[in-house]
Amino acid sequence: MKYFALLIIITILVVIGGALYLLYLPLKIRLLRSGRLSKKLSSKITGTFLGFLCIAGIVMYGFKDYRKPSKRRIEDVADVHLPAGYRVIKDEYQDMWQDYAILYDIQLQHTSAAELITAIRASKFYNPDAFHEEYWKENDFIMVDSTKAVWARSPQGYDFSVSDVTSRNNVDIMFDTVTNILKYSEMGD
Repeated sequence: MKYFALLIIITILVVIGGALYLLYLPLKIRLLRSGRLSKKLSSKITGTFLGFLCIAGIVMYGFKDYRKPSKRRIEDVADVHLPAGYRVIKDEYQDMWQDYAILYDIQLQHTSAAELITAIRASKFYNPDAFHEEYWKENDFIMVDSTKAVWARSPQGYDFSVSDVTSRNNVDIMFDTVTNILKYSEMGD
C-alpha cells in the first residue's frame, strides 16, 4: 500500500511537471535563440524546476494518512485489550474537511466476548456503580490522568464514553453482550 501511494504521487508529479515543462519549452527555445538566455542559466532553471518537483513529492508523501489503527484507538482510549477472536464488520474513516468520524464495528466470538468483559471490568475507567441508559450523569465518570471517562453496564451490555473538553473529540463505545458486537465511534475536529 505504501509503494502504491508513492507510485501515484510520482505519476501525478510527472504529469504535472511534464505539462509545465512543455509549456515552458517554447519560451525557453525562443529565449535561447534570441540570446537572452544562456545555456548555463537554462540548465540552472531546469535543475531548480526538478528540485522543486522532488520537494513537492516529498511533501505530498509526508501528508499521507498516518491515522492510528482503529483497534489501537479503542485499546488506548478505553484501557482495554481486544481479544484475538473477532471479525471486523466496519472500519470507516470519514473526512469532512476539518471534522472527521471513525466508525469501527467488530463481531466477537463467544469466548472473545467473555475475555473482553473481563478486560472491561479490569479497566481503570470501569465504574461498577454506574448504569448507562440514555444520558450519562456527571458522577458516572472517573478521572484518571486528566482523562474523564467511564465504562458502565447498560441494558444491552456495556457502554463507554470519554469526556475530553480540551480536544473536543467525542468517543463512544457500545458492546452488546447478546450479539457480541462492539461499536466504536469517534467524532472530532
